[in-house]
Amino acid sequence: MKPLRLYLFGNRLVPYFEYSIYAAEQEWPEGEPRDGGKTRWRKIRVQIIRLYKHLEANFPFDEKLCAALLSADEIQVHYSPATPLEKVRKAWSHYLHHQRSRHHFWMCLDVGLACLGALLMPLPGPNLFFFYPAVRAYSHYYSWKGARHGNHFPFRFEPSRSIQTFESQIHGRTKAVLTSETTRLADDLNLPGLCAFLSQKKVYH
Repeated sequence: MKPLRLYLFGNRLVPYFEYSIYAAEQEWPEGEPRDGGKTRWRKIRVQIIRLYKHLEANFPFDEKLCAALLSADEIQVHYSPATPLEKVRKAWSHYLHHQRSRHHFWMCLDVGLACLGALLMPLPGPNLFFFYPAVRAYSHYYSWKGARHGNHFPFRFEPSRSIQTFESQIHGRTKAVLTSETTRLADDLNLPGLCAFLSQKKVYH
């Protein structure tokens, strides 16, 4: 497995990683069963995980990032050296604590909804009232574990001159310059999805 590389951008130090690169290597959650087994619960569990993998690409970005932390064996955090390392550490720690609390809340809520949906199991046909909340609960559980794991993981913080140069060049520039420089940075760091991410998150707006 390649090291999981995270990149922090803007004054808020918004984290980014290239999900498409990582997803190609991680096809199935580590430690989870692949076969249906003999028990009814085991078969349902495998169905939930398969639906999770099918829908994972559409889940919120932060959710996918936290899930990726769980199975990574090496994590590098790249940041602009213009930002003090202590500030970077605190911002990253705050991000993990926030994500852990957030996913724990939604996991509990979706578990409750899945339990209500399970009451419709005797009815014929696919039970979306059970499976969709169950898949969301599983996703939040996986992301919660990843954020919790991240609090104890020995991250490697590495200054990036590319990010520093990029952020110094776009300060006070037009939207056209920002788009051009972002495209150049994405090519330099081999991050195809970076332009859309920074625009969607409005990191520099």
